[in-house]
Amino acid sequence: MQIKHLSGIIFLGLLSTACSCGKDRAASMQSMTNDGAVLEDSNGYLVGFGKFSQLDERAFFALNSAVLSSEAKATLDKHIELIKSVDQPVDFIIEGHCDERGTREYNIALGNQRAEAVKKYMVSKGIDASRLSTVSYGKEKPFATGHSEKDWSQNRTSIIVLSN
Repeated sequence: MQIKHLSGIIFLGLLSTACSCGKDRAASMQSMTNDGAVLEDSNGYLVGFGKFSQLDERAFFALNSAVLSSEAKATLDKHIELIKSVDQPVDFIIEGHCDERGTREYNIALGNQRAEAVKKYMVSKGIDASRLSTVSYGKEKPFATGHSEKDWSQNRTSIIVLSN
């Protein structure tokens, strides 16, 4: 098992709108060790962080928006609480994602705005900015591969992962 990712809006799911791919991902989870290590599944998402169970949650965004909704903030608050409770000094990468519509350039820029919005929110809640970096994947790493609004809404998200 590898030690690496903290999924989320950024750590953002377990929402009633969680995508079916999240269920597939959950089925592939590996078990957490007793020593409190951070473990990831075969897809690189958080399984356990010490005594904490998996946070399979992402922050979702509206179409063409990088504004955090109250639901996204509530999800992020869960991740912030988890991060603050860990004694280990760890750094995080905030990934910004978009749906398949729009140009590659547009979606890279929008994914960056989403990741930066999450970072700004986390810093406002007491997470040290030096522990956070951002990256945009635009539409290059979709969670749902269909071509409907339901699928697209699952891809308008941010994820928080542990930095190497």
